[in-house]
Amino acid sequence: MDGGLACGIDVGFSESAVTSAIAVFEVCQRAGTDLIRVAEPTRVLSSAALDKLIVDNRGPLSNERVRLVTLDAPLTRTRLLKIPMVGRAPDLRFSRGLFANSNRGPQPSSIRVPKQGWPLYMRGMSILALLERAGFPYLGMRGAEALQVPRRAVMEVLPKLTLALLCPRALLAVTRPRTGFLKQIDNWLFPHVFDEPLDGMPPVLAGSALREALQLLGPIRVDDSVFVEARRIHALRSQSERHEASGAFIAAFQAALALAGGACCVGDDEAHFLLPRRWHPDWEQAWKDTERAAKRIERVAVHA
Repeated sequence: MDGGLACGIDVGFSESAVTSAIAVFEVCQRAGTDLIRVAEPTRVLSSAALDKLIVDNRGPLSNERVRLVTLDAPLTRTRLLKIPMVGRAPDLRFSRGLFANSNRGPQPSSIRVPKQGWPLYMRGMSILALLERAGFPYLGMRGAEALQVPRRAVMEVLPKLTLALLCPRALLAVTRPRTGFLKQIDNWLFPHVFDEPLDGMPPVLAGSALREALQLLGPIRVDDSVFVEARRIHALRSQSERHEASGAFIAAFQAALALAGGACCVGDDEAHFLLPRRWHPDWEQAWKDTERAAKRIERVAVHA
């Protein structure tokens, strides 16, 4: 059975520098179980090249088997024309308790931040407009209803949150470096989850979170091609290219989880995050601990 292709896009700003990336995963069935594997190597490219790829209907997006495109950028159902007075509901929900930056958690950036969140939002919405013209509409939430992925759709992801929810909290809050490239949550967690344990790679304990992450995926299987591609990305000499490539890789992996029935959606009618369906117990408890104090948002299943 063919579950289709999942495409992840890491959104960058520069028109000329290589600050964007695109990855493609495939979901298929083997022995009655969903298998996630890499369909194409992850590509890093400029924002201008990404736009041209979408507009010209070239590359992976021209493949009729692509069902879900995920963007690593804040999106809303209705485009905002100015910085809002209040942040988006999912951003606020994951800014409380142990999710907060003050507790070294995976708190999202807010679109209310003029020099970071807002420009990324504007860029994300521009890419969404191009994708909608190419036949990939935004898939929004409808209250507490479970989401059904249609033939083609676009959803928002946050790679650092996807990875964090699959890992024990201490890996972020205690052992993560406070300076340098590995200070960023996704840079730190990527090799812990997707790379194989290897000697001589301090301070990263490569693959140390893999077993727990795979257990949370349940019956979904991950093909060796995923780990081969992750090692290739982790070996890139340019830190900026490594960061962009890993962002697209995680975005595509999260989209593939959705096509394999291993995802949930957290948000409201205006904005959401596509996330793993099952979370590490540390984060499940953190969610429960902050539920009463937070504005009510939904956490619903996603079906392919």
